[in-house]
Amino acid sequence: RDANPVDSLAEAYFRMGRLDDAIAKYGDALTIKPDFLGSLGSLAFLYALKEDSRQAQGTIDRIVAVRLSAGRPGLGYASKGFYQCWLGAFGKGLENLDKAQGMLAAEGNESGRASIFRTESFQYLVKGDYPSARKSIINWLDIDVKRDPESAAYDEAFFNSTLGFIDLAEGKIDSARSKLAKG
Repeated sequence: RDANPVDSLAEAYFRMGRLDDAIAKYGDALTIKPDFLGSLGSLAFLYALKEDSRQAQGTIDRIVAVRLSAGRPGLGYASKGFYQCWLGAFGKGLENLDKAQGMLAAEGNESGRASIFRTESFQYLVKGDYPSARKSIINWLDIDVKRDPESAAYDEAFFNSTLGFIDLAEGKIDSARSKLAKG
């Protein structure tokens, strides 16, 4: 049997707001293919959305195990860190994001690293840690511009706008005005 159609039905249930039916169907898809990352990721998302931390964490641990067995542990720890932050365990989440950063750097996965810097920046913003958010945003920009120089103007406008809003939150009005004028 193929897990994909069952996963698609689960997604349809999710989009209709039938979360319990979606969870059941993702479970069915995982019975067919236990390492199906699409279903695992969606299931973790649904459990986190329903604020079922125990089930979300168990599913995230399965994602990490699948990524480890596929030789891609960095992406697993990135997922784990994201969900831990989402569920309010910022310290553990940021530790796992840092762990993932190191693994992805060793793999040469710059796209993954940029994604983690993006995730970290939002986590730091939520916590009100503006210096760390700024650092993550700048690291994210550095990678994106190197990866895709043709989109540098767009990236710089987006990042200047974001950094400008951080400046506003910190009360740095002149700096914000300057960045937002560039954005």
